[in-house]
Amino acid sequence: MSKITSREEGGLPTPRPADSDMYAKVISSESNNPPPAGTTDNVKLNGHINGQCNRRCPVLEEEDENPNLGNIQAEIVPGLNKAFEYFLFFRIENVNGFRDTMKAKMIPKISTAMQVFDMLKHKQFPANGVPNNDWDYVGCSVGFSSIGLAKLGLTDYLYDEAFHRGQRRDAKDLGDKGTESKGTFRVDWDAKFLEEIHGVFQITAHNDSKGKAFVSQLKKDFSYSNGIKQVMLISTKFRPMPHTRMEHFGFRDGISKPEIKGYTFDDELPIRFPGSPIADPGCLLMGRKGDLEKSRRPAWAVDGSFLVFRKLKQYVPEFHNFLRQNGTKLYPDLKPDDASHKLGARMFGRWKSGTPVVLSPERDDESISNDDKQVNNFQYPADQSTCPFAAHTQKSYPRNNLPGSNDHLFRRASIPYGAELDASETSTTKNDRGLLFVCYQSSIERGFKYTQQRFTNPNFPSANLQADSPGHDPVMGTAERYMTGLDPHKQSDEFSIPLQFVEARGGEYFFMPSISTLNKITTRS
Repeated sequence: MSKITSREEGGLPTPRPADSDMYAKVISSESNNPPPAGTTDNVKLNGHINGQCNRRCPVLEEEDENPNLGNIQAEIVPGLNKAFEYFLFFRIENVNGFRDTMKAKMIPKISTAMQVFDMLKHKQFPANGVPNNDWDYVGCSVGFSSIGLAKLGLTDYLYDEAFHRGQRRDAKDLGDKGTESKGTFRVDWDAKFLEEIHGVFQITAHNDSKGKAFVSQLKKDFSYSNGIKQVMLISTKFRPMPHTRMEHFGFRDGISKPEIKGYTFDDELPIRFPGSPIADPGCLLMGRKGDLEKSRRPAWAVDGSFLVFRKLKQYVPEFHNFLRQNGTKLYPDLKPDDASHKLGARMFGRWKSGTPVVLSPERDDESISNDDKQVNNFQYPADQSTCPFAAHTQKSYPRNNLPGSNDHLFRRASIPYGAELDASETSTTKNDRGLLFVCYQSSIERGFKYTQQRFTNPNFPSANLQADSPGHDPVMGTAERYMTGLDPHKQSDEFSIPLQFVEARGGEYFFMPSISTLNKITTRS
């Protein structure tokens, strides 16, 4: 079993070809080197904790596919409804002090999928985004960077290069701003994200005072043991009514997510948005059916998931001005406001209400967006008449226009940050606001990173659909880009987009262990 001890160059084991091929559509989950007889032990952990690995790690048996919801952190599946969220990034200072506090104080407070799934089925959980001072429940989860895992003795290779490199070393590939000198890329991020980060606690609440009290107690508990040092605390909330469901550009967010039977829905809790992709649990959870590296994962990774965190700054006045200035150029027969709304809709792939442009090409239709059975139930046409190939939603998930799209799914749980627009911000951004992008997957390379690289690939997803390339993602792409399909009557015309509307300001990759693994790694060796 390969070991990881450092993020320095050369610290990664030589991967098999599939390990680094983020464009792979089908990868065999069969191991070329199966474990010796007698070493497979379901989800049970053995001497692989604290770095004591002297034989191939056992993996989940093929026939053991019953959900163990009590072993899974709830933020992964089914997800935690919230109105407020607090991200506490930390470094581990005293390993045994950290273990002791985690074992005694924190693990009993970690939200499990079993608890939350049961609350959702019984309609006990308040709606997402809406504060509720009568709801005292506080959700908690924890994840560790590859450096953090190594601090706790988990050095087995997880067959995901991006995770072991860390997001800072991935920043150039992700299109983040920075400078390059003598072959070294220095990313332009907020200073705190350039510090070493070992882990993150995610705290969620509908009652802000309860959430803040939880965070305060967490810091107090770890202060006794000198277990952690806070790197930064980001506290945020959803936007106020009536914009609660919308990100700062004004478009509804969080509609399309992969659904997994037994984990996010069942006969008692139906899928909220029909048309959402149905995925195997291994799409999100390691060691489960559908995890393409299942046969090679260490046993302690079973029921864990990778968390991608990105702080994305949004340039809202600049985006709105771009729509106003260019809408009437593309759609001269429309009133300025209508032309602006149509341009934004064709760039996003949905109207602001969430109505897909495929279902209503000419105007927003709230009868569709207010109908959970319609708003996500559609396929894309094989031309750009109703939706450009480069529209943000189609770049992110091309559905029927790209066979194998379901191989790259992840589950998003993002939340806005920052104040509402100030009256003085009519043309230029003055205050920091944007989206705290959060997603979960069993492979960063085939999930988040693959999708991120679609945004800057001008030939995606039209290879089999038209001769001309559709261009870059108009919302998430970097500066100096173009797209086609904005004019449904001149679908091959290229339209230049000189401005960057979203800028990454920092981030990290984390692994969220199962409850059983948390218990093991917090036991003193």
